[in-house]
Amino acid sequence: MEMVLMRLIESHDLKVHFDSPAGLVKAVDGVNFHIDEGEKLVFIGETGSGKTVLGMTIMKLLPTNVFYSGQLMYKDKELINATEKEMQEIRGKNIAIIMQNPLSSLNPCLSIKEHLVQVIVKHEHLNKKEAQAEAERILIRTGIPENLLNYYTHQLSGGLRQRAMIALGIACDSEILIADEPTKGLDVTVQMQIVNLIKQITDETRKAMLIITHDLGVAAALGDRIAIMYCGRILEIGTVEEIFGSPEHPYTIGLINAHPSRGLHPIKGFGASLIDIPEGCVFSPRCQHANELCKKAEPPDMVLSETHKVRCYYASSK
Repeated sequence: MEMVLMRLIESHDLKVHFDSPAGLVKAVDGVNFHIDEGEKLVFIGETGSGKTVLGMTIMKLLPTNVFYSGQLMYKDKELINATEKEMQEIRGKNIAIIMQNPLSSLNPCLSIKEHLVQVIVKHEHLNKKEAQAEAERILIRTGIPENLLNYYTHQLSGGLRQRAMIALGIACDSEILIADEPTKGLDVTVQMQIVNLIKQITDETRKAMLIITHDLGVAAALGDRIAIMYCGRILEIGTVEEIFGSPEHPYTIGLINAHPSRGLHPIKGFGASLIDIPEGCVFSPRCQHANELCKKAEPPDMVLSETHKVRCYYASSK
């Protein structure tokens, strides 16, 4: 009998817009996705595509000049309308995040062990001594030497800082872990170590993940499904095999061909402005296949399989 997985996160026509002096920034503009228990979904795209805003929306960590619409569910809990008190109970305990910049994300006045102790005491209701023992166990598990547990963030290398962030993310055994550019700024060897660590921990715990990255290698190594994001929208979504083996959207194909292993062929033009979004298909100004229809009317999702969807009028003909 096939096991039915619980749906942990689901969005319907999710929009996240900001007021700015230049106009309304449509950072996330009508996004539909879901994450089931134990599943790893990767959001990939160029800088400014809306990936990080999507992750911060789930955590409700965005500034006050934001406007939400649509629906974003964690199980049966609507997150868009959740109060700050309700989100404080969810953050860390149910949904945790690995931020992309440990130096700006962590308190410089606390050691890495003290960070974990505070989180464990708050969410796991252990006493200080028990929390310290658990914090030490988690930090050592993530590869931080025992003699460095009382170090502060600025005293650690980039790789060890990222390991500390991972330790913080798994401290309370949350159901969902959001990893925002987990290998950003690290050299290639350390990147591979961090990817292997995340994969090992999440495979062991069957933890669901939302991974935000611009790195195709990270996406292939960690993901079950990949969502290609551009200009605040998902242009293609499918399994790792579908996205890398039979990509359909010209933007997806362009991203793959821009990888050094494919000859480093850049996508022509520049990413669209999130304030002045093109009419029709948002990628049409950069697409070699675009015609008048593409420039006038936004294409609907084309369902290619149960797991593979693409937003392009002529995807299957390319």
